[in-house]
Amino acid sequence: MRLPPHAAQAIMRTVRIVRRPTAAARIPLGIGCSWCQTNSVSHMSKQRPGRRPKKKPSGPLRASETPEERSTEAITIAWTASVTSVLLADLVTIVAHFYARSHPESKTAPPFEAIMLLTACVMGLVSLGLLAIVWRVSRLKPPLGFVVFAALVAAAPILVTVARLTMR
Repeated sequence: MRLPPHAAQAIMRTVRIVRRPTAAARIPLGIGCSWCQTNSVSHMSKQRPGRRPKKKPSGPLRASETPEERSTEAITIAWTASVTSVLLADLVTIVAHFYARSHPESKTAPPFEAIMLLTACVMGLVSLGLLAIVWRVSRLKPPLGFVVFAALVAAAPILVTVARLTMR
């Protein structure tokens, strides 16, 4: 805690090391500095350097700021998290595929690739289902570019699985 400029003098007055102020320097009760009881109030009116002015409340909501229901926001967050999970599963599957091709003697790489592809397929189906729900429920639709990206990321492992099953 930082003391006002005259606080040290007030403390010294109580200890009686410094002379007491004259009668002209004293003020009536309730006015001035409570620390030093002088007319100097310059340190009282200063704003602390760390404080920020309060923001004024904004006006009415604009059409682009329509409030969504909590359930809609929760579904949207779940959808974006599922898109991220599918993308990561796709990337791990691609890395596992190239590792299995470059190391044919490895016995664990092909099963790991298959498990990751199956995981990506399941998460892709969940992501596509959540995409349909988000598109139907939300008032403010997600950006079209992200929707296309999410649909492609979610559909990619499903298409790869179907292609592998039909090739055999």
